[in-house]
Amino acid sequence: MRTKFSSSECLDSKRGFGLSFVLRKSLLEGIDALAIAPYFGGYLGQRKHQKQVETWDLEQLFTEINQGGVLNGGPPGGAIAAALRTIENNLAVAKKRHLQLIAMRWGTAFSRT
Repeated sequence: MRTKFSSSECLDSKRGFGLSFVLRKSLLEGIDALAIAPYFGGYLGQRKHQKQVETWDLEQLFTEINQGGVLNGGPPGGAIAAALRTIENNLAVAKKRHLQLIAMRWGTAFSRT
């Protein structure tokens, strides 16, 4: 089975935080749902933000998550707003293809890299 498709073969192609998928006509047969993992805040752990984030207290962290504006170059509205935009984009794809949208969760983890 081929794993690469030309853009003309793709019905929808989205790349987002923690999500990359391509839906093709032949792949849609028998599919009734689109499953996503709507995690938030992954950008906070990127190395390019490390020095700034390491200086924050909890108030700054939760302000960035809930409202944004603390991290230079962070997403508008913060981490939760960015996750909601990803969910809305995927919901539009699911509706267009008459699929259910399902959110899945594998667990929570805080890690230090």
